[in-house]
Amino acid sequence: MHRLFFFGWLVTAILFVIILLYVYAYLPESVVWNPSGQTTLQTLTRDSFFYLALILFVLTNVACFIFAKMLDLFKGSASLVSKNRILQESFITWFSGLAVVINLFFIASIVFIGLTNNLDEQQLSYFYFLTFLAPVLFSICLIWLVIILIRKK
Repeated sequence: MHRLFFFGWLVTAILFVIILLYVYAYLPESVVWNPSGQTTLQTLTRDSFFYLALILFVLTNVACFIFAKMLDLFKGSASLVSKNRILQESFITWFSGLAVVINLFFIASIVFIGLTNNLDEQQLSYFYFLTFLAPVLFSICLIWLVIILIRKK
């Protein structure tokens, strides 16, 4: 199962780069976005948006990768998690799933920002479900973690 989620992590990383390049190609010169519900809109240049999104994505995925490798290194240590092999494997699988969810959140965000800059309000209403995708997936991941921690006994 862990390898399946790691493969999903790789696929979503490649998909993010493809979607970012596609959205970048169709963005206007100035990208408009509204951080934290402010009444004034913020603008970035198209190039700044591209590099900012790419840097944020790479830093997040490198941090997730390092943490996942650290979890693999601690397999042989005498920590509380490593005493229960099933719990340890479940936690590594959960973390890989969380990394996939984080990548899907980045993909949905890039798509939504691209759509808001290229579509009018009526066409955009078809894609509002993207704003609910990340919280629902994060909630599912947290419930999965609680189930793993409850079942450890």
